[in-house]
Amino acid sequence: MRLGTYAPVRTRLSHMTGIFKLAAVFFTCFCLAFIAGSLSFVPRPSTAEPASSEIGVEVATILTVAVDPDTAILDITPSPSGTLATETIDVTVATNNLTGYTLAMQAATEDNSLAHISGSPAIPSIPSIINTVSGVAETLPVNHWGYNVGPAATTFLAVPTTPTQLATFPSPTEAETTTITVGANVNNSIRAGVYINTLTFTAIPNYVAKPSQTMQDFTTAKCDAMPVYPEEGSELDLVDVRDNKVYKIRKLDDNNCWMVDNLSLEPMGTDALILDSATSDLPSGNTFSLTPDRVEDPQTSFPEAYCNSLDDTYAHGCGMHYDWYVTTAGTGTDETASGRVNASGSICSKNWRLPVDGEYYRLGSSLGWTNAQSIMNSPWRGLPTYGGEAGYYWTATADTDNIVEAIIMFFSYTNWSPDDWANRANTLPVRCLAR
Repeated sequence: MRLGTYAPVRTRLSHMTGIFKLAAVFFTCFCLAFIAGSLSFVPRPSTAEPASSEIGVEVATILTVAVDPDTAILDITPSPSGTLATETIDVTVATNNLTGYTLAMQAATEDNSLAHISGSPAIPSIPSIINTVSGVAETLPVNHWGYNVGPAATTFLAVPTTPTQLATFPSPTEAETTTITVGANVNNSIRAGVYINTLTFTAIPNYVAKPSQTMQDFTTAKCDAMPVYPEEGSELDLVDVRDNKVYKIRKLDDNNCWMVDNLSLEPMGTDALILDSATSDLPSGNTFSLTPDRVEDPQTSFPEAYCNSLDDTYAHGCGMHYDWYVTTAGTGTDETASGRVNASGSICSKNWRLPVDGEYYRLGSSLGWTNAQSIMNSPWRGLPTYGGEAGYYWTATADTDNIVEAIIMFFSYTNWSPDDWANRANTLPVRCLAR
């Protein structure tokens, strides 16, 4: 009986043990579930906002000038009617300045005569030529001396007593040489001996915009952030990295940012300037070869034009003139349809473009344009093109009625037209606005 009595107890105990085991498992699972569930509510440690440090390296401008020879001797055997002798001087400049340098020359003293080395006041000096028309070279008179730029000059200029520009170079160079010719014409009346003066050559760096101030880096967002001219900050000087020329830009009353100088892009020397989509307003992958024969210099073609007499507040005067095919960088052709279709590219800088039909109207309306005078005096600073009588500016838009014409902005002293037309082969100035 005891065995029978104890048996249920053992059975009960073993049953209870199972219950406890299940309860333990359940409690464990519950705890794990609770703990696991609780973990999802524990906040993660916060992280600090990232910080950055802009690193800049400022490289100083280097500019050196070397003269060869440092002493130029003109050997002259005089004659009754005068003997001309010449000598060339090479002035070589090196610079790392982004926009190059300007080279100037002057006599070391206010007296630009060649004085006898003895210093005797009894021996007359050899005076500099005095040009009949300032800045126009002429034949050297007897018993005078002078200079001119170039290796084989036969006419001469007065030797300046203040810094006078000889040459300018628009980009960095390891060795750019300017040659001048000095000459003296002497007859038998000049006493024998050595006559001397000193020429001083000075090179100064051309203006360079800050690295962030380039046409190519100027974005729509930057334009949007600018106030409207003439508020402070509404005007910038930007450098075009394609040829390092600097242009003035303004945000005007139509809320667009415009160049207020004429475009002056041109090849250097006889080589073509190759434009691409990295620096120019061209479709991705396109290139355009800007050759010297496709660029017209108004200073040569129209020397009496008003824009050739402007002061330094206009960086490039008339700028350069281009036909519509060049202006649109080859994207506008005779196959470009009429009907006010816009060419897809231009010779403007990257992030800039040609105005299209309607934009000159909005600009002129916002600035109160009525005629040439109002356009010239406006913040846009429009410039007459031919002889100071009228102005013409290209757009990107093909003409409605004729496939050999394109839309232009035209003004005269009596009126203005925002949507006139011109033959696409005509050469006209260009203004660009920011995209």
